[in-house]
Amino acid sequence: MEFLPALADSKDYPACTILARPSIPPRGSSTGKMSPLPQGAKRLTTFNRARTALYVIARSLPKVKVWLPSYHCPALVEPFIKAGSHIRFYPVNHLLKADLGFLLQHVQEGEVLLGVRYFGFDCGIQELANFCKQNRLTLIEDLAHAAFSKTLYGDLAVTSLTKLYPTDSGSDLLYHQERPDNHKLKEQAKALPSYQIYILCKIKKKLLKKFFKVIPSHKTENMYRGLSKRNRRRLSNCTPEEIIKKRVRNYNYLCSRLINSPLGHVLMPDLYIDTTPYVLPFLLNNQSTFNHIKNAGIEIYRWEEMVDSGCETCRIYRDCLIQLPCHQDLTSEEIERIANTLTEQKQ
Repeated sequence: MEFLPALADSKDYPACTILARPSIPPRGSSTGKMSPLPQGAKRLTTFNRARTALYVIARSLPKVKVWLPSYHCPALVEPFIKAGSHIRFYPVNHLLKADLGFLLQHVQEGEVLLGVRYFGFDCGIQELANFCKQNRLTLIEDLAHAAFSKTLYGDLAVTSLTKLYPTDSGSDLLYHQERPDNHKLKEQAKALPSYQIYILCKIKKKLLKKFFKVIPSHKTENMYRGLSKRNRRRLSNCTPEEIIKKRVRNYNYLCSRLINSPLGHVLMPDLYIDTTPYVLPFLLNNQSTFNHIKNAGIEIYRWEEMVDSGCETCRIYRDCLIQLPCHQDLTSEEIERIANTLTEQKQ
């Protein structure tokens, strides 16, 4: 399996002055709270990265085909490659919803399907969940962009806390409360090298405290769970309601400013209830405009390195679908710069 090459190199552009993600604050006191889990979800554990959680899931699955969406970043596919999964790809439409007609013709009972809530949007996940139930498929939800989701529709899910919270690590591995058997997940989680280090560190701490009356440092604390004491404090400092409010406000304002942009259009201009945007997806009229925006010092993402599955939507989006910042730390001046850059006529 080969990934398509990158279309651009960050070294060819000036340093970004408007960042794509919230800044990571210094250590502070705990004053906030974490967002509650989606309805129907239970947390198995927390890892350092979403790809680690996906690898644990992949290792726990039976040896059947795993269907991934054709529009993806490498981090979505690599855990399944590493786990030796039998990977197949399904096409998506222009709103990034799964092609259910294709799936109906190709999937078989007992197989596994992964659905993504791209950019924090629903992307037809409930319809996809119903399809999986009717055809007895296991559904994995990728909530990397949607950690604030209210409901878990899949059997399993992963989040990426770094995309929405001001932290440099953290990913929840979730499972549906009605899922009867999770012992394989726990076995695979404990098989990770980081878990073995975690156990050894706990033993070391007990021995030092018992025989030498030494209280060891916390540098290795919680390596298995993937969250340092500092990152847990950062997360506890956050107020989810405030994060959601600011992201929604920034997204809606940018949408209003970009209605008449000569460079393209907002792919998903309407924020539905309970939708918290990770980024603002903007479809360029011409891929050369990417350079214009990058040269303005705006950090934008574009999924370029994907497996060529023949999906026409993905071919276009690889070149022209960019992800604009809308996070809670953007200043009004930065938001205006983003809007002005995309509404001015490219020279």
